[in-house]
Amino acid sequence: MIAAFLLVAALGAGLPPGPRPVSDAERAATIVVMRYFASGPTAVLEEMSDASPIRKLPKADALREIEARFGPRAKSRWSMDTAVPSIGATVAIFTVEFPSGLDDTVAFEMVESGGKWKVEGIRTSAEPVARKELLPRTRSPAGSPALRSSSWPAPVSLILPAALLAVLGVAMGRRDSRIVLAIAAVGVIAGIVVLVEPLIPGKQSSAALAAETNGAAEFVRIGELVDLRRKMAAGAGNVATPSAKGRTNEVALLWTAALDLRHERYAQVRAKLDELPDAASYPMAELLRARLGYLEKKDIEAVAAYERAIDLGPGRDSLWLEAAEVLSILGFDERAEGYLDRTAASATRDPDVYYMLATIAGMQDQDKNAEKLLLAAWDMKPAERSQVVRTALLWRVIRQPKVAKTLALHNVSEAAFATQADRPLPPEPGLTAEVSGAHLRLRGGEGEIDVPGGASIAPQGAVVLDAGAWRRRGEEQALLDFDAVRERATSASAFADPSYRDRCLATVYALADRNRWQDILTLTSAFPPRDERVPLEVMVMRGQALTRLEQPDELRRLVAGLLANPSFRRKKDPSSMHLIAELLASIDDHDPAIRLLEHAREQKDLPGMSFRIEQLVLERKLAGSYRVQKSKHFEVHYPEDTDAAGITRLTEILEKEQTRLTAAWFPGMQMRPVVVNVLWWQDFARYSGSPYISGLFTNKIFLPLAGVDNFMPPVVSIMTHELFHAMLADATKNLAPRWFHEAMASRVEMNEVAENGFQKYRDDRYLSVSLLDAVANGSPDPDLIMEAYSLGESTVRYIEAKHGRGAITKMIAAFRNGADTEAAVRAGAGMTIGELDGAARAWGNAQPVLFEGKVIYYDDSDKVRGTVSQSPGRERRW
Repeated sequence: MIAAFLLVAALGAGLPPGPRPVSDAERAATIVVMRYFASGPTAVLEEMSDASPIRKLPKADALREIEARFGPRAKSRWSMDTAVPSIGATVAIFTVEFPSGLDDTVAFEMVESGGKWKVEGIRTSAEPVARKELLPRTRSPAGSPALRSSSWPAPVSLILPAALLAVLGVAMGRRDSRIVLAIAAVGVIAGIVVLVEPLIPGKQSSAALAAETNGAAEFVRIGELVDLRRKMAAGAGNVATPSAKGRTNEVALLWTAALDLRHERYAQVRAKLDELPDAASYPMAELLRARLGYLEKKDIEAVAAYERAIDLGPGRDSLWLEAAEVLSILGFDERAEGYLDRTAASATRDPDVYYMLATIAGMQDQDKNAEKLLLAAWDMKPAERSQVVRTALLWRVIRQPKVAKTLALHNVSEAAFATQADRPLPPEPGLTAEVSGAHLRLRGGEGEIDVPGGASIAPQGAVVLDAGAWRRRGEEQALLDFDAVRERATSASAFADPSYRDRCLATVYALADRNRWQDILTLTSAFPPRDERVPLEVMVMRGQALTRLEQPDELRRLVAGLLANPSFRRKKDPSSMHLIAELLASIDDHDPAIRLLEHAREQKDLPGMSFRIEQLVLERKLAGSYRVQKSKHFEVHYPEDTDAAGITRLTEILEKEQTRLTAAWFPGMQMRPVVVNVLWWQDFARYSGSPYISGLFTNKIFLPLAGVDNFMPPVVSIMTHELFHAMLADATKNLAPRWFHEAMASRVEMNEVAENGFQKYRDDRYLSVSLLDAVANGSPDPDLIMEAYSLGESTVRYIEAKHGRGAITKMIAAFRNGADTEAAVRAGAGMTIGELDGAARAWGNAQPVLFEGKVIYYDDSDKVRGTVSQSPGRERRW
């Protein structure tokens, strides 16, 4: 999650250094973990050097020492971290996540002997280190407010909420695809200016980075703790600390303290940490103290403990990122900045970093750099093209020839390729390998190993997956995880566990993708919005669910809680205010929404904020001071200086079109009344923000038709288009995707002719159906939007022509029941999206350039009959 604001520092020094290749030592360590998955501790013992203290033990004892450090194989998830360059050639570091959600770090100290790499040491974070303090202690005395940054407006906190909330459905856990492409520019633009200068790589002492390695430490025997390790990995409820002596007993204390933290027994955690005679030499002790301080809202303690844990090393990006995230939440922005600085200098292998940098370069109009960064990220791990398309700041880059060829938006399938393996791992029985770009995932013995940049060492026969395969698998797992996540969703304390935080977010986003809004309410019902431990994005998703399910009173209570949240009140960052204001606006609470946005603007006038305030002011005026004319299905608001006769005629035509559309597409539906706002053109242009938009639908219809008294076919087509949006939203409980809305709203307009999108947009300009929604929802490129609208309309014409109008009504019913596009297409046309793509395109290429239509002339004057009934190039948005 923290990757959303990672590596901003690199912009100060041009392009980043690039990902560091997997070293030979890291490759050898990966083999060791593979063999542990396949054969257990015996295989690891065979890979140990003669100098290893474990190797010198009797075999039975050595095997117990290995298993105690590795933990159970089943359902463990290993992910290779990027270590600092000074130790990357001889040390391999893995973050290990166990089924219980508890995590640990396992570091392999490797030595080369006779051309072969062997394991000399295996250390976990629960073992002590012996090293001097490496980083200067600049923290103020405990409790001093000087720890918090007040010299700049929390840039990290501006970026984080906006970025995270934009990544719907892709936060699949620390190990999986967290591509930060659909970044919310609101937060990024505000934070970037103040972040760039102080985060230039090199401003931190290079000696501090180079020195980050463990000193010599005593070898601690922990083999007798194997049973405890197993219980820790399984998440057992109550586990007594085994009777052990010395350092072994201290490791046992730490492991049971981790279990206590997992089960929210905070007093026991603190007691065990205080019992350690030398807690400051144990990385896990400092990490537990940091997390405990965060949970108990002891901010200074949390910050100091994170810094001590980082000082103890070994230097790795995953710990820096956790610290930066928590410190940002707590308001210690300058310290969060420092950890991001380290990450920028570490040559991380995380592709998300490069996607983020490409977005920032696009924001700064550095199109060449954005292109290079995007292509570099794509080679590291290709993203799903819908995510790239939705990234507003990359819209110009997408049109560049190299990028357009790489993305291939006309293809049905996602990208599937892999970096060539030049140092392939040896085959291992029962182990499978999957690659995507340069990313490697190994699976065996119910465990997984992720190796970013590891495709160069992938074993022969590795399966090349498409860019969306891991996300789809993760989303399916997240849905299967619903019951387990819900069982723990009893209080905000659950979020102390980073694994639970990720699982909860993944489940919430997966539920949203499936339109399971009621399940989101069930899952989040016990999380108090006032508690800063609950991720903001979880509460915003709950707010969206309340909006969808039309529970305005509960939404108001949610917003009140968010406004009272200590983190929000302390930081008052503009992006968070903006998000909460939008929740208020969704239920027409204009006054508090406007006030909140005005407060946000006082802090930082983010791009688009003044425009949004102007929109809400106009909506308030429409609701309170415009005249109102009511009919059976419409409540029409219009300016006082508008001829009431024209509004009466407009309302009559809307009623007739409603009757026509109901008979054709919504038989038997009883449409709820809808508000129609009729504005003068200049007011509408200010509200829409574009002279190319001729109508809007939010939860209301907006029409720029004040003063119109001749309802020519082009005017009626605008009314019909927006009316269909309202009817489809009602018929599907607002669950139909954007592309289907626009395709059908364009299809039902009464025009004498309509363009055949299949004839107009050919070859590489053709958009796959799978990408139509991404374009309609996220792209700011007007040409690309017009392509999506035209091709969507032509696609539904194909479905109607070949499968009958009943196929469309089946799709509408499917969307109402929560189906996604794939399921709805199957329900209506009996085919996959890929099959629909091919069949519709073949059909369209055999049709005329223009489709003929029928028009009802509601005004029979000769003047109207001579009017062209189609206005090419008009852009509509809802």
